[in-house]
This record gives sequence, structure tokens and C-alpha cells, in this order.
Amino acid sequence: MNVRAGLFLKRPLRDYRVIVACVRGSVSITEILGEILDSVRSEGCIPILLLGPTSPSDLMSQDSKVGWITFAAGEEGSSFTTIAPQNLTDINLFIEKSLREALGANSVVVGDFLDNVLSSSSSLETLYSFYSQLASRMKQHRRTGVFLIKEDLHDQKKVEMIRRFADVILEYRLREEEMGIIWEMRAFNFVDKIYTGWISRARSYETGITLEDNMLEGNILPVTEVTSQN
Repeated sequence: MNVRAGLFLKRPLRDYRVIVACVRGSVSITEILGEILDSVRSEGCIPILLLGPTSPSDLMSQDSKVGWITFAAGEEGSSFTTIAPQNLTDINLFIEKSLREALGANSVVVGDFLDNVLSSSSSLETLYSFYSQLASRMKQHRRTGVFLIKEDLHDQKKVEMIRRFADVILEYRLREEEMGIIWEMRAFNFVDKIYTGWISRARSYETGITLEDNMLEGNILPVTEVTSQN
């Protein structure tokens, strides 16, 4: 995200309220989270981690308050708070408390916890109530939330509900070509009216070699309105 931020975001990260990163296929959530956290810290912001499928041990940092929204039992005396994904009240309380404790600091809520929340609830009404309150809380506290979801794992109605409240939607996918696996990304930035085509970089997962990012002007397709998100 940091290497492309200038293409997709025309303001500092903390000037947006809700950013949703939608991941398809086998794109690495952990890698995307790492890039987002690099962007957060490069702006002098403090991340509040709300993790789901990603384990805290994969991203643990001393500068972060961590909530693990998981079906697994937390360890006694651990440095993170464990909350069951169906316990939406406790998740809300954790977020509210974390934002209040960070009062006066530039804090950004980051994580993939929504995957577990979406998987554990079948009620669209309950999810809507929870998520609309979360988005409102970001606006109320003038904080930024960057939420990742594996959109191809969930019912499309749930995914569209998550996307609905976003200031910015970032989409990631993998595509196979002769030169290797292509990691593509595009954006729907509703705040700055920036909508791009797929921008790619090639990566060989067998060798670990990352080829030069493909950022030629011809690959960036700004439009005046969103006509399709396929």
C-alpha cells in the first residue's frame, strides 16, 4: 500500500474515516496488513490492531494495542485481548476504550477481524447495526479505520454492506500470466473522486523475486463515476 498510496490516496491516511481493503483469492492478508501498518507508522500514527484470522504473533508490535477477534481461547496473561466474534458488544467496548485511551494521538484502527465477524453471524440486521455504529464511531472520533475482508469467502450481501460505508475501497487479486503471478490492485476513492483500473506488479512466489511495479500512466484509468466494480 505504501508504494501506491500516492496513486490512490491524495491525503494523509488519517484524513479518511473508513477504508475497506477487499481481497480475492490467495492474496496474502498478512502481507497487505504489513504494508498498511508501514503506511500508518510512516505518518506518525499509532495502530490499534483488530485481528481475526491473522494471529497477533504474526504482527505483534509494542506500539500497538491488540484485540484478537477469534474463536480460539486467549492465553492467560497475554499481551492482547481475546474476544469471541459473535460478542459484538465486547468488540464495540474494546474499540471505544482503545480510541479513548488514544485520545490526543493519531491512532488508526487496522485489521482483518471482520472476516470472523461476518462468518459468525447470519443476521444482516445485526451486522448492519454493528458496522454502521463502527463507521459512525470513526467519524465521531475523527479516526481512521482500515478493514480487510476476504470478500470471496462471504455472502455478497454482507460484502456490499461493508463496502457501503467506505470512503475508499481498495481491491486486491492475483492473476496468472506467463511471466508469473500478477498481484493487481485498484481503488475506488469516493472522497477524492479517484477510480483506477487494475495496477499490477509481478511476483514469483517460487523464487520470491518481486519484479518492478507496473505504474505506467496507461495503466491508471481515472473515471468520473463508478460504472462497474467487477
